[in-house]
Amino acid sequence: MANHPRPIDLAEAERRELERLQRSPSTASGLTRRARAVLLLADQLAGTEVARLTVTRPSRSAASGAVSPNRGSEVSQTSPDPVALRP
Repeated sequence: MANHPRPIDLAEAERRELERLQRSPSTASGLTRRARAVLLLADQLAGTEVARLTVTRPSRSAASGAVSPNRGSEVSQTSPDPVALRP
């Protein structure tokens, strides 16, 4: 039961606000991740899948203090479309 989607009903205004927070470049990254997580849960993704898509962990090199060779590059890694992940 722990991996079953929990229904979250968002009003249209709530969904728009969460989407705005997710898109805004001035929103703190933690708030952006939380907004995205709530939207994914509202789209009925399982909690484990939401965690996989939204949790960030430092890389081993970042944890050791090493500088990534791509640091500062404009390359962006995006998560897959959550709608495409549905069975």
